[in-house]
Amino acid sequence: MAKGTEIKVAPSVLSADFAHLHRDLKKVEDGGADYLHLDIMDGVFVPNISFGFPVVRAILSCTDLPLDIHLMTSTTGLYAPRFWKLGLPDESVITIHSKNCPDLPFLVRALHNQGIRLGLAYNPEEEELPYLRELAGYIERVLIMSVYPGYGGQRFIPGSEKRVALAKKIKEESGSNYSIAVDGGINYQTGKLVKESGATDLVVGNFLFSHQDYEEVISKLKE
Repeated sequence: MAKGTEIKVAPSVLSADFAHLHRDLKKVEDGGADYLHLDIMDGVFVPNISFGFPVVRAILSCTDLPLDIHLMTSTTGLYAPRFWKLGLPDESVITIHSKNCPDLPFLVRALHNQGIRLGLAYNPEEEELPYLRELAGYIERVLIMSVYPGYGGQRFIPGSEKRVALAKKIKEESGSNYSIAVDGGINYQTGKLVKESGATDLVVGNFLFSHQDYEEVISKLKE
C-alpha cells in the first residue's frame, strides 16, 4: 500500500439483512462506509439470482452513498445503461466482467461514450487481466475477484494479491487513475494482504455484517 493511500470500504449489500435493509444501510453509512457494492446476478452468467431494479430503487431511496452496480449478467450491454438511468449518486460506477463479452473493448468504449462510469471485474482465473492496458483510460475501477463470482461467504483464494499487484503495475505504467478494489473473503488478514499489494478499495460482506459494531470493523479495515 502506497504511503498516504486512503482506503475505501464498500459493504456488499447481498450480505445485509434484507428484512431490515434500511437499518443495515443506515448503520454502514453511519459507520464510515464509502460506497455500497450491489451484486446483480441473473442466474445465467452465474448460477444464482440476486436482485434487480426494484431493490436498487429502494436502496436509492434510503441512502446517498455512491453505488457500485456489479453486473454478473449475460446481457451487460442491455442492463448497464438501464441501471445508470436510475439516477445513481455521484461517484457511482457500473462494474462489468471481462469474461462475459466477446468484444469487450467495443462495449467498454460504447458505454463510456454514453457517459457511464465503468468498472472492470476480473475472475480468479484471469491472471493476466486481459484488455486492461488497452482500456485503462476508459474505466474508474478495477475489481479483482478473490473468489469465484455467484456466491457469498466464500474464502479468499490465495494468490489473488498477485493480480492486485499487476493491476497496480498497469495503472502506474499507463498513467491511469482507476481505483483497485478486491471482492471476496475480505477480513482483517486478507484485507491487509491486498492493501500491501496495492488495493485501494475493500468490498466486504459477511465479515462486516456478522459483527455488531460496523463502525469498528470499517475503521480497522481502513487502517
